[in-house]
Amino acid sequence: MVGTAIVTTEMLEGLSSAVTDNVAVILPVALTIMGVFVAISVIPKIIYRFL
Repeated sequence: MVGTAIVTTEMLEGLSSAVTDNVAVILPVALTIMGVFVAISVIPKIIYRFL
């Protein structure tokens, strides 16, 4: 099989451990960014409704 990529569990161990070790930092940042995007999309709709 030429040109196929094989991903093993050993290759993903570093990534999974980095994510689980830093989830306390990643989660609040991700929620804040998601909240900003939601606010940017909702606030103009609310303003146009009352104008």
